[in-house]
Amino acid sequence: MMKTTYLIFISLLVISCSGSTEKDTQVTLKDEVLKIHDEAMDKMGVLYSFETKLKEEFDSTQTETYDKAITELSKAQEDMMEWMRNYSKTFPHKMHNKNDESHDKPMMTKEQEEELLKEEKVKIIEIKERMDYSIAQAEKLLSK
Repeated sequence: MMKTTYLIFISLLVISCSGSTEKDTQVTLKDEVLKIHDEAMDKMGVLYSFETKLKEEFDSTQTETYDKAITELSKAQEDMMEWMRNYSKTFPHKMHNKNDESHDKPMMTKEQEEELLKEEKVKIIEIKERMDYSIAQAEKLLSK
């Protein structure tokens, strides 16, 4: 009797898990995008801090170098904020609570959503790389 109950339980578990592979792929892609976003967001304070330090320690003999570094830091912050606004418009409710699908409306097919998520992943990776580059440039300039 116990063996039969166990087999039924395992069978039900396998059946319930087998139908969700397509959704798991999308959730994984969405999770990847949001993970990169979170990593980039962690750097926003660093960008602002370096921008402030560069303005305070501005070296008039290197005006062009300092202006360029400050502009890059500021642009990286602006790009991040713009990406978040656009992402929120494209995927309403999904950024802040990715597990809450009660507000999701089928505004696009799963294929369209997956394609857009791939595009967003490329965009956020570029922004994160720009942030890293501008931080490295600021660190280099401030260490002189």
